[in-house]
Amino acid sequence: MSTVTGKALSAHTRAGYAADWALFTDWCTATGHPPLPARWATITAFNAGCPGAPATVRRRLAAVTHHHRAAGHPPPADPAVNGGPALPTRELIDPGQGDMLMRLLPSNGWTGGMSDGAIAPCSPSPPQPRSRTGNSPD
Repeated sequence: MSTVTGKALSAHTRAGYAADWALFTDWCTATGHPPLPARWATITAFNAGCPGAPATVRRRLAAVTHHHRAAGHPPPADPAVNGGPALPTRELIDPGQGDMLMRLLPSNGWTGGMSDGAIAPCSPSPPQPRSRTGNSPD
């Protein structure tokens, strides 16, 4: 059950929370931090010791929050953010980097079958046709 909505969690969400909670509790055991109730400093140290993409960090925090609420504890909160958990932000790519990043994509492997139209939304300028070797036709 969701500790927020009271609705049943999907099997995928339960499995993700279980894996993230296991990682957190293993890290806590290895570093001598109590997992319940965890202080915000513990969450900060965990994120530094087990870094991840912003979405991964948000998911892990959701799992830790879920397990805290399920155990009757308030979730760890960042005191600098109105008492609520601080979530990482997503950095935007500079528009000038889009073209360079597109040129770095390989023309074979899983990206080889992608049409330029499929990846055009990722690029701030129209895609340039590529040959099978990945070189531009010039």
